[in-house]
Amino acid sequence: MARVYDIYNAINSFAPFKLQESWDNAGLIVGDMQNEVRTAVLALDITNPVIQEAAKFNAQLIISHHPVIFNAIKRVPSNSPVYNLAKNNMSAICAHTNLDIAKGGVNTVLADILSIKDTVPLSIASCENYKQIRVYVPISHTEKVYTAMVNAGAGELDGYSGCAYISDGEGRFIPGDNTNPYVGEHGQLERTHEQLISIICPPDKLNNVIEDMIKVHPYEVPAYEIIDNRAVIQNEALGLIGKLDNEYTPEQLAIHVKNSLQCGGVRLYASDKPITKVAICSGSGGSLLDDVIKTQCDAFITADVRHDVALSAIEAGITLIDAGHFETENIVIKPLADKLSNMIKGVNFIIAESGKAIVKYI
Repeated sequence: MARVYDIYNAINSFAPFKLQESWDNAGLIVGDMQNEVRTAVLALDITNPVIQEAAKFNAQLIISHHPVIFNAIKRVPSNSPVYNLAKNNMSAICAHTNLDIAKGGVNTVLADILSIKDTVPLSIASCENYKQIRVYVPISHTEKVYTAMVNAGAGELDGYSGCAYISDGEGRFIPGDNTNPYVGEHGQLERTHEQLISIICPPDKLNNVIEDMIKVHPYEVPAYEIIDNRAVIQNEALGLIGKLDNEYTPEQLAIHVKNSLQCGGVRLYASDKPITKVAICSGSGGSLLDDVIKTQCDAFITADVRHDVALSAIEAGITLIDAGHFETENIVIKPLADKLSNMIKGVNFIIAESGKAIVKYI
């Protein structure tokens, strides 16, 4: 039986909520972590039509990208989505900027759909040191503990996996009267042949690695330490930069974007130069134009572009394509549903058909 916290933790494992911007309101917005979930509906926005559709499926949870509560509210009208969520006893989890920033999140999906390759961060949203985990293990269990930690995500670095250093040594300890030692006698100094596993770990996988290490370690109280590895940093990005397979004219790229995202239309602010290097930012990315200019991109694909931002782009010789907020973000909903279906068994994840763009192109 799955509960809200199981789905929350699953999302947190690949799009940590701690990555959200300071102004954001991602996380569990409505409901209780302990509520049981048999059916969950996914949509970009939690609207009354989405709630009505979820009610037809007897859903206990709605997962959205945009927060159903963004700014502080002083009252909850009877026709509001928040009221209707509570009325239908539905919880709401919103994965917003944390899903934008996360690897494999909205911008990664956008790059894949647009066939943009070799992506690197556009604007660094956060930096965090990798961790170095040092754990002492009796030699009989070295391989078992090492394997568990690697399977949980430790030892990954720049395309390499299983990266660790193992050295021999002697462990010493005196079991107390109330302990249940794996080896040794109460009150007696124990000397045992141990090995030190020193392994690098991405910060977002630390908790899972430690948890899995403790599960297979034979000692009642495993000895381990966690050190910041300042030589290796994990960067999380707002937006991405990458390369197109072929050179495009501004008009050709606009058509490619329109067809790939199935937009009713796009707004094109065309420069006079060919395009191979592209910056992207799902949703409202106009504030990142200065970063785009610094990276000498040929084009910037985003949404909700103000007139002054478009003028600045043209002055800098950058083609700007506004492909729509809904169109550049709704693309993540199906991959998110598929990922959660693989991670959480016993829950039916349904994409809301009523989650549609509200703009029409005439």
